[in-house]
Amino acid sequence: MFDHVRRWFVRLRGGAGEQADTMIVIGLLPNDGDADIALNNLAEADFSPQQISVLTTDPLRTAALTDTPGDWGRQTPDAALERMRVLGVTDADRETYRSGLAAGGVLIVIRTTSDTANAAQALLSDQQASLVRVLQERRGAG
Repeated sequence: MFDHVRRWFVRLRGGAGEQADTMIVIGLLPNDGDADIALNNLAEADFSPQQISVLTTDPLRTAALTDTPGDWGRQTPDAALERMRVLGVTDADRETYRSGLAAGGVLIVIRTTSDTANAAQALLSDQQASLVRVLQERRGAG
């Protein structure tokens, strides 16, 4: 509750500081089974569905994994990769994400604060996610 109040005050003061505290955690899960377990673990750790985006190359697969694909999950893989470029993800890493998605992987993106980014990163890593990255969100990147 206090986090919501703090964000409200930040917005009231013109938004200064809110952007710096928002982090994006990205991880590529090897398959739907691992992604499903990771999503359950994130929910058990109190990450809300509104914080989590799920992206596959097939919208039906995405729908089977989650009822709320999130803003990244409503994009095409190419649009998500472009968004990563804007956030500073290297060309090599973006190509690995592209290849992983094409091979049946699942991209999970968590929008969180710097206080919980490490926990989100650990939860994805524990479930065999590759290329888990923590990035600072930038306005205009989505």
